[in-house]
Amino acid sequence: MSNKGHDNLIPLNERTKDEQRKIQKKGGIASGKARRKKANLKRTMEELLKMDLPDSKLKQQLVAIGIDPSMEQGLALSVLLKAINKGNHQAFETIQKTIQQTTTLQDRQEQKARIAKLQAETEKIKKEEEQSSAGLNLTIVDEWLEEDDE
Repeated sequence: MSNKGHDNLIPLNERTKDEQRKIQKKGGIASGKARRKKANLKRTMEELLKMDLPDSKLKQQLVAIGIDPSMEQGLALSVLLKAINKGNHQAFETIQKTIQQTTTLQDRQEQKARIAKLQAETEKIKKEEEQSSAGLNLTIVDEWLEEDDE
């Protein structure tokens, strides 16, 4: 890979504080614009998903099973039907992500490691308790006798 065009770049730590501030300000402004654009898109999508489905076969199916015939519900039903009818693996994964039912091999391995660690810590605590209580002879007294009572 060639370094063509990279020779004239100056690292940020070699620039003056004023230059760094100007560059960072431009980055902050661009970041703000991108966040606002993304937030507007999200709001628009949420509003569109709340709309009622136009008269269609899908709307009739939703009403027949007692579900609100919104775009969102129609989309969910169509993804589900696609996963069932066509055996679409991507549709199935989308459903899993939506209902937060995805676990990866790494997730399962991490969970097993946490359980093993907790079990080891529990065993260690039990052994420490046994060792500390083995050397002690405790007598439980319900009432203390006063020196005068003897």
